[in-house]
Amino acid sequence: MNRTRFTLGLFLGLVALNLMLYQSNVLPGLVNFITGLLLGITLHALHFGFRSCSHALLQGGQTLGLRTLIWMLALASLLFFVLLAWQPGPQPMQGMIQPLGLAVVAGAFLFGIGMQLGHGCTSGTLNKLGQFQPLSIWSFLGLLLGGTLAAWQMDFWRSLPALAPISVFQPDQLVVSFGAQFALLAALYLWVRRLERRRTGQVQPLIRGRVWQLNRWHPWLLAAISLALLNAWVLYTTGRPWTLANVFPYWGLNLAEASGLAATLQMDWAFWSYAMAHGERLSQPILTDTVSLVALGLIAGAMLVTFIHSPKKPLSDHPFKWRLSYGLALVGGVLMGYGALIAYGCNIGAFFSGIASGSLHGWLWALAGLAGSRIGLSILRLSGQH
Repeated sequence: MNRTRFTLGLFLGLVALNLMLYQSNVLPGLVNFITGLLLGITLHALHFGFRSCSHALLQGGQTLGLRTLIWMLALASLLFFVLLAWQPGPQPMQGMIQPLGLAVVAGAFLFGIGMQLGHGCTSGTLNKLGQFQPLSIWSFLGLLLGGTLAAWQMDFWRSLPALAPISVFQPDQLVVSFGAQFALLAALYLWVRRLERRRTGQVQPLIRGRVWQLNRWHPWLLAAISLALLNAWVLYTTGRPWTLANVFPYWGLNLAEASGLAATLQMDWAFWSYAMAHGERLSQPILTDTVSLVALGLIAGAMLVTFIHSPKKPLSDHPFKWRLSYGLALVGGVLMGYGALIAYGCNIGAFFSGIASGSLHGWLWALAGLAGSRIGLSILRLSGQH
């Protein structure tokens, strides 16, 4: 209990420090890094993972994780829509609105397979790196490789048929926009509750007591609220929502350039000339890159929680035949890194930030990703790793 209180105190202290640093306009990069720390603490301390939510749904019909995600998306949508409509920040804010096309379907499908093989999504992999879990190292290496390969082949994926971006958010119709988004999320929430009751005979509650008794809330619900608030903070402070997918080719490209591999293979990095407009990032140090700082902060935040709770043994929760499980984790990472980049984002940039921005490509990503997750779980069963 003392460690839990200490973790909570650390979290609140970092929140206060981040607000003070932002208000004083001192070390903006440190603000981004501390935001990542808060994300890492949230994910690790509250045991939250996007992969866990899909796994519970597909394996046992348990929808607690999915219902948690719906609450997260509802709160994030409200915050995003208000920020995007009123633009109160120091710089213009733009949501994650992307086209709907075959690349989104293919990329999300590959990502779903990889997420199950690697036992974690992109944010989950970084979180587990901070927990020193061996499998996460292989998944992380795969993410770097897959993201770099996708950046190399981006011309092909962006040439595939696609519809123009579609968003339910309209700046001049804030109430109508959020009403439509909330109605969709509410309908989905009611449907999944009914689905769980029909499959299992009961519905796991998110709150086991009075609403004001926060200690009776499921940790995942607290995580969902924290993640929604932090994603809105990323949007407010940087002008763009939280994303992770494009950091892996950025890191991978820097490694390829440093090692001379890029010149040897005569790679043409077409990705950097597309909509995300990250071309200028290539000439900047990693420690000045906003997305990198948040990602590195996430890893460090998970490490802090690991040190605070001082596990007596490595936090590896997959006691399988190590060669096969590590191999699958590497393949899973490659599929995630590759799929996320061609699909305009991963579970964070496309699903979380995309839907919170009102973009329909986020819903398309979710459906294709769920289908891929089912295939990934089947592969795990066939390999004896499930």
